[in-house]
Order: sequence, then structure tokens, then C-alpha cells
Amino acid sequence: MLRVDDLSKQLWLAASPETSPKVVQALQTAYIKLSEINLLDDLISLYGFNSPVMLDYRLRKRLINKI
Repeated sequence: MLRVDDLSKQLWLAASPETSPKVVQALQTAYIKLSEINLLDDLISLYGFNSPVMLDYRLRKRLINKI
């Protein structure tokens, strides 16, 4: 499990115990690279828990589940 500090109030990046160590390492490396090029900040603002995109997604999901 890798704690994503910028998102950790709501989200975690996790892998099952059966996940290959190579895959876990690739996820960690990708996270670091995204952080280094500041793309991570853009993704967090676009898709963070309280972003407009995610609020709309949760609203739609709620409406679908009521049908």
C-alpha cells in the first residue's frame, strides 16, 4: 500500500498481497514521476475527492442507484 499524501484523506493507492512486486514498484515509480513533473497536482485538482468531476460522478452514481 502506498499512501498518497495529497489524497490520503479520501484515497489510497493499494495493491493486493498477490500483486507482483514489479507491479508495486512500477506504481510507486509512476507516482514519483508524476509528482516530479507536477502532473500529479493537475490530476488531483481535476479528479480529487471534491473536484467538480468527482462530485458530478458521485451524483450520477447516486441517481443511477436509486432507479
